[in-house]
Amino acid sequence: MNRRLAIAVAVSFGCLMAGACVPLPYIVIDGPYTGQVIELETGEPIEGAVVAAEWLVNYGLSAKCCYKETITDKNGEFELPAVICITPVYSAGATGLEHARFVIFKPGYLGYPPLKSKKSLYTGVKFNKYHRHNVVKLDKVATLGERSQTLDKVTSFTFFGDEPKKVIFERELPYLFNLTKQEREYLEKAWKPIREKYQEEFVVPPVQPPITNPSIEKQPN
Repeated sequence: MNRRLAIAVAVSFGCLMAGACVPLPYIVIDGPYTGQVIELETGEPIEGAVVAAEWLVNYGLSAKCCYKETITDKNGEFELPAVICITPVYSAGATGLEHARFVIFKPGYLGYPPLKSKKSLYTGVKFNKYHRHNVVKLDKVATLGERSQTLDKVTSFTFFGDEPKKVIFERELPYLFNLTKQEREYLEKAWKPIREKYQEEFVVPPVQPPITNPSIEKQPN
């Protein structure tokens, strides 16, 4: 029996003995995580990169997401604080925490997780809170397509609830929200002349009506 389950069972037993049972919440604590973000080619630290993580906690037939983020310092190092994620109800056998999903992003670099066309640039199998030096190497982007794909990857977190995704994203991950907003604005500006040129080259001219010669008419018999 793991520690979290043991705590839940102990509290439930105390609740039953006291005769005052209420729904038991499920509390998950994970982290902190530390590491460093560096350039692939030079090994130089990358300052100002956002390191963010999402935790998905299942309870019964429902789920809850929790988030944490931080910024790398001048040495490219980061410490992502521990997360405390609380669900409304503990459901034995149906409650659990999935591994944290990490993203690392700074405009001008291929983010983490890497694109399918690129190999993984993380030195470990998965982020480990017991490993004091999770090192991630980011390569520089070469094309606008790579920048667009990277932006899609780092904004694909799961958001539950009735609020618009943008509102939740801005509230839960403000650092990542601001950097991705800057990148989106840059891409819109960069893609605009390319789209306009494409439209000019491939636009289909309107169909012109056939030219008729009024002097050539069918003569009567």
